Amino acid sequence: MRTGFTYKNKHCSEFGITMVTKSRPILPELRSAPMELPNADGSMEYAAANDYGRAFYKNRTFTLGLYIRANNIYELEKRISRIAVWLSGAGRLSFDDMPAVYWDAAVIGSVDYAPERAGTKAILSVSFEVKPFSAAVFSLPAGPRLGDPIRLGDLVRLGYDSRMRFTITGSGDFVIENIGTVPVRPVFVITSSKENGSVWSMECRGRSFGYIASVSFNSMTVDTKEYTCTAEGKNLMGGITGEFFELMSGDNTIHFEGK
Repeated sequence: MRTGFTYKNKHCSEFGITMVTKSRPILPELRSAPMELPNADGSMEYAAANDYGRAFYKNRTFTLGLYIRANNIYELEKRISRIAVWLSGAGRLSFDDMPAVYWDAAVIGSVDYAPERAGTKAILSVSFEVKPFSAAVFSLPAGPRLGDPIRLGDLVRLGYDSRMRFTITGSGDFVIENIGTVPVRPVFVITSSKENGSVWSMECRGRSFGYIASVSFNSMTVDTKEYTCTAEGKNLMGGITGEFFELMSGDNTIHFEGK
């Protein structure tokens, strides 16, 4: 059985496309930062010499062959025009053989073709630039739901919504599981039962950040990937101190201190 792909919520079969993978790297390319020392052989690698203590990666390029058939050259040209509109711009890209994840993608370079067999066939080569790592089709706080493309046998647990909520009085530890294979930067939603909000901090693997301002809040959202802190429409990033941390693959123990 041939597999296809979905881009911007449309499957390639809607355009009469048969897909053949030309290149889909299983790992992204490392961002290298070598330095040659004057009195030593070879070079030193400083890719992990940053605040997070790990190397980072470049975007990947997926190259696909798209096979298109039509009854005549006029029908072929119309079909290719529709495909050109569909491939324009950025969107989510997913493959039939990996239905539980998607990539943020955009077509790069030109898409050339030449009609064959008296204009009844064409082969297009399309290259997508995608983010280094894929993302799950569901969010951990909500968990997988009916209709999500999760196959029987996939190692995806149910009930993630209850496992991502924690109630702490004063101070305490809680554990978050990163089910992925790479570090991620989480979004925390902190609610307070105090009338004037609260001062708090979180620590994980030696890195910590916290909120020290006096602005009251009922619910605060801290996005450690986008470097934002908001509460009821207000920007409270000025009250955040310390260093944001990442969640490694597997269990991550986080210590919370509240006042």
